[in-house]
Amino acid sequence: MRISASYVGQDELKGLIQAAETDAIDYQGPGALLTPKYQQEILDITRKRGVLGQRINYTPATGQPSRYVKLQPVSGGQYKDPRNMTSVTPTVPEYGEEALWIRAITGRINYSIFDIQANQQTGTWQNLQAKHLTEMMQAVLKTEDKALWVGENDENGSDAFKNPYVIDGVITQLTNANAVDNVGQDTLIHRAVKTTVATIMAQEDYNVAPTAVYMNPLVLDMIENEQEDDTGNFRRILSEREVEIIPGVKVRYIQTAAGALPVITDPLLGSKDGTESGTTDYPVIILTEPLIEYHWIGSPNLQLFLLGREEGLASNYQACKFGAPVVKGAGVAHKLLWVNRADQTA
Repeated sequence: MRISASYVGQDELKGLIQAAETDAIDYQGPGALLTPKYQQEILDITRKRGVLGQRINYTPATGQPSRYVKLQPVSGGQYKDPRNMTSVTPTVPEYGEEALWIRAITGRINYSIFDIQANQQTGTWQNLQAKHLTEMMQAVLKTEDKALWVGENDENGSDAFKNPYVIDGVITQLTNANAVDNVGQDTLIHRAVKTTVATIMAQEDYNVAPTAVYMNPLVLDMIENEQEDDTGNFRRILSEREVEIIPGVKVRYIQTAAGALPVITDPLLGSKDGTESGTTDYPVIILTEPLIEYHWIGSPNLQLFLLGREEGLASNYQACKFGAPVVKGAGVAHKLLWVNRADQTA
């Protein structure tokens, strides 16, 4: 039973006492008095982090906003009469300026001195304060990991991932750059991925090569189903061998024009309602990861601060991080595919 440290009214207190009277003993009888006892290890199967935030490049911001310059495609060189090469159009390199605003993400946890000392005195759960502090920080990072995908900075938004303070995620930046294609129900997903990668590689003016394919886990299941055709013949689409993308996480890869690309699933890449009734759109994102940067101020890691003791004798910890992602070359080096599939009926 969880005991609250706050004061309650007489009726509420009576209810708590009655509940304790009935719950405190599991069984009593001749030679037996059994009281509740718990395993020391708390079951924790909650999701902590996504993958993208652990694979992209982190670089110090140049300021607020953080700025960078990109070179536009350069044209030059003309074939001329070898005896008359004076009338040549000079090459004039052109540059474009880009900027991104640094955002803040924060989280907080408050510890009551009474609760901490009561837990220490009973000795039931060891190191619970440190565990809860870690859980708070992991929750902040998980929120950021989801925003790295779906965040949309919108002055009129009020959603957790669509408001005036959130970062613009990868999906938002690719959508704004018009780097989006739709994959219809009649198109094989693995063929759409291979063709899209080849199209990116075939650009004459840009030297880019995708490095990974991210997708919702349900899309990976669809691709696995594509390995068997209507006649029951098997065709290998995904590799047998796995490759480690971050410590402890191994995935298979798919052969493309850019070589073997890891196929990375992330549940934080959520689906959305399809344009047609009874359908769902699932995201598949082809990324050139060296061109994705996270610009930070202060530290690339989550910073933790102890705010001191308040009147109520509570320890208050607040975590914060200042930064924002930028998808460089959004219109030419990456692609967002929305895979449309009919909803499954039971």
